[in-house]
Amino acid sequence: MNKFEFTNKEKTEIRHNIVPDFLIEVIKLEKPNDYKFGELLFIDDVFDEIIIKGWHFVFKIKDDQFDISHLRSILKRAGKWYKSQVILGFIDLKKYEPKTEPEIFENEKYILQKSENPNYWVCTDKINFVVCKFENKKYNENQEFTTLENFDTKNYIKLAKITSEMADWLRANHYEKCL
Repeated sequence: MNKFEFTNKEKTEIRHNIVPDFLIEVIKLEKPNDYKFGELLFIDDVFDEIIIKGWHFVFKIKDDQFDISHLRSILKRAGKWYKSQVILGFIDLKKYEPKTEPEIFENEKYILQKSENPNYWVCTDKINFVVCKFENKKYNENQEFTTLENFDTKNYIKLAKITSEMADWLRANHYEKCL
């Protein structure tokens, strides 16, 4: 009997065949660290992660009524087994190629665009007229907020909330630029 085996033809579910017997869901994230795509809950879900050919894979326990430390070690082994199946050619997986990103990202409230300064980004709150400039992957180290001419001075009391909401949006939607 094999320790691990696929339970479906899509190879998105692995059965752990020895005690404890349980199922593991294989989730290939759309881009690295995109936990929202996998609908993962850090509090409730027991999972492990591995990078294979540049793709970010998550191996999540489908039934979590066991000792977590024991399950984590099994998940690590399941990830290594899955990687071996890729290496041996049983799973066709092309090397991850990051999608080229546009220079501008925009929704109804925010616009994020590359700055004229190399390696910097500018995020603008289009409703409150607040701008944040930060260096790529160094948001926490050097964020610089300013207000635009049409900023309503009554909003100075809400400025901390406005900047906090912008930071939350950046982390949720452009985490890789903020690191």
